[in-house]
Amino acid sequence: MHRCCLTIPKQFPIHLQQRRFVPEDVDGAFMVIAATDDKALNAEIYRLANGQQRVANAVDDLANCNFIAPAIVKAGPVQIAVSTSGSSPALAKQLRDRIQREILNESTEALAEFLGRWRPAVKRKLPTYQARMAFWEAVLASEVPALIERGQIFTDCFHLLTTHEPGNELHIVSEVSIPGGSVTSPRPPSMNLKAVMRP
Repeated sequence: MHRCCLTIPKQFPIHLQQRRFVPEDVDGAFMVIAATDDKALNAEIYRLANGQQRVANAVDDLANCNFIAPAIVKAGPVQIAVSTSGSSPALAKQLRDRIQREILNESTEALAEFLGRWRPAVKRKLPTYQARMAFWEAVLASEVPALIERGQIFTDCFHLLTTHEPGNELHIVSEVSIPGGSVTSPRPPSMNLKAVMRP
C-alpha cells in the first residue's frame, strides 16, 4: 500500500482496512475502484462489481471500467473536467495542469463568485432566459472581468434602472472599491454597462 493512503484516515472520515480483497467487499458499495498492483485481480474486482451494477473502475484498464474518472481542476465555484476517454490519463493530467496554470486563477474564482452573488437579483429583474443571457454576455464582454482581476471589487452594483422589456436598454450604476476609497457614479465612463435586450 502506498504511504499516502496511510494518511487518509487522518484527513477524512474513511475507514481503512489493510487486508486482502474478498468478494463481499463490493456488496452494498456505490462505487468500486480497483487499484492494486495485480491487473488480474483488478479485472476480477471490476467483474464482480459490474455484475452487481456498481459504478466500477479498474485503474489503467479501459476494458474493465463502466465509468472513466476525468482529471478535475477547481477554482472556487468553477470546475473543469478533462477526459481523453481513457486513451491517455497523462495527457488529461497535462491539460488539467495547463488549465489550472493559465485559466483558473484567483481572478477567475473572484469573477465567478461575483457573478454568482448577483445572479438571483438579475434573475428577478430579467424573467426570460434570453434577456439574462444577453445581459451576462454584455457583462463578460465589458471591463468588469479586467477590473476584478486588478482587485477593484464591486461592493454595490447592478442596480437596474430601466425596464427590461425586449428592445429596451439596461443601464447599470456601480460602486467600485478601489485602493484608498470608493467611487460611486450613475454613469462612470469605465463602469457603465448596457445590455441590449432583443426579441
